[in-house]
Amino acid sequence: MFTTKMEIGFQKEKVKWKIGIGLGKKNRILIIFLQLFSSIVFSQEIENDTILLWQLDRPLEWIDFQGKEKIEPNVTHKSDAVTSVKFLFISMSNSEGIIYPYPVCYFLKNISWTISNSTSLLNHEQTHFNISELYARKIRKEFLELLKKENIIQEDYEKISNKYIKEVYERHILYDEETVHGRIQEAQNEWDKKIRKELEELKEFEFGPHKLSE
Repeated sequence: MFTTKMEIGFQKEKVKWKIGIGLGKKNRILIIFLQLFSSIVFSQEIENDTILLWQLDRPLEWIDFQGKEKIEPNVTHKSDAVTSVKFLFISMSNSEGIIYPYPVCYFLKNISWTISNSTSLLNHEQTHFNISELYARKIRKEFLELLKKENIIQEDYEKISNKYIKEVYERHILYDEETVHGRIQEAQNEWDKKIRKELEELKEFEFGPHKLSE
């Protein structure tokens, strides 16, 4: 039997924001994100030695979980793995040269950890990563659609982002509830298939390292 924990956060410049997802953290995530976005500075710096960008042809491996196990006080169920994923907003430009925020989804190797070598648990963690990438694509899609409008203001980006941050939080919680952290294989298979399908539907908004050189 195993349990897992999903962490998600945001980064601007060299300041890292990480909030562990939990039932009591919902409002805190939204508030911190608003504070972050209000003074966001787009960054092109990506540290490849400690992070892993989401890539279709580069799934997670247990060797990527390089952090140290953390025992949290007052927690009755010990986690077998913690997956830490963040969104980094970098600057991108459209065909007209207009710069806009672009979310990149990445996995933090030095914070994520595991005490397991279970293949099924690793797959469960991969789908957590996939869910985060899915919602990054949703944000990218709406940001690009927003650029077609006139008189765009910062609050327009914030509204879109807040909507999907709330949704991705709820999706991760539902995923763990319905699969019981990956222990119910039939439910896990259904979620794997569903998320892969949704990612494929938004494939044109996929991001990979090749985008940085375009």
